This record gives sequence, C-alpha cells and structure tokens, in this order.
Amino acid sequence: MSLVSMRQILDEAAKDGYGVDAVAHLTNPDQAVELVKRTGVDAFAVVIGTSHGA
Repeated sequence: MSLVSMRQILDEAAKDGYGVDAVAHLTNPDQAVELVKRTGVDAFAVVIGTSHGA
C-alpha cells in the first residue's frame, strides 16, 4: 500500500469516526519513520519478530 493511499484511507475513515489497522510482516525502521511522518497516524506498533524469526 502506498503512503498516498494510506493517507486517503485514514482521512476517509476519520470522517466517519473509524480507525484503520494495517499489518506487515516485520518493521523496517526507516520505513516506519517515513510512514509516521507522512501519514500522521495516531498510534504505531512495530513488529520485531521472535527468537526463531517468525
């Protein structure tokens, strides 16, 4: 999903009082910073995996 479409989805959901949840396998720190800056999300949770790489 592009940042532009993410921002559009967040804006449309907010109009009706809804939140948005998106999931990725593992979090890339640089991409996470860019996503937060460009979308203005209210909350962000990272995925770091487990000791066996799941």
